[in-house]
Parts: sequence; C-alpha cells; structure tokens
Amino acid sequence: MFLKFLKVILPLVLIVLGIIFVYFFFDEGMFWGFPIGVASIVLGWLIYAFGDRLKDKENNKSN
Repeated sequence: MFLKFLKVILPLVLIVLGIIFVYFFFDEGMFWGFPIGVASIVLGWLIYAFGDRLKDKENNKSN
C-alpha cells in the first residue's frame, strides 16, 4: 500500500501542486511560484519514473 502511495499518488499531488504554483502564483506577479512549481513538477515526474526501481528492489530482497 505504501509503495502505491509513493509511486502513484505522491507524484500526482506534486505535479498538480506544481501546476498550481506556476499558473496561479506566477501569473499574479509572485515570481517565486515559477521555480517552486517547476521543481515540484520535476520531482513528481522523477518519483513516478523511478518508482518501479523501488518495487524491483523490494522484490529482490524478498527472494
């Protein structure tokens, strides 16, 4: 259950928060919203992309 949260839900939350930061805060003139939003989107994508490696490592430990 924890791996599903780590691999699917957390990246989606980070990506949505990143879009909110970039779109709303940067549009309102708060320029700090852009780097925070981009970093959040990239972090969410990286967790989603490399989440399979976590699952593979757990499967190898149990064998």
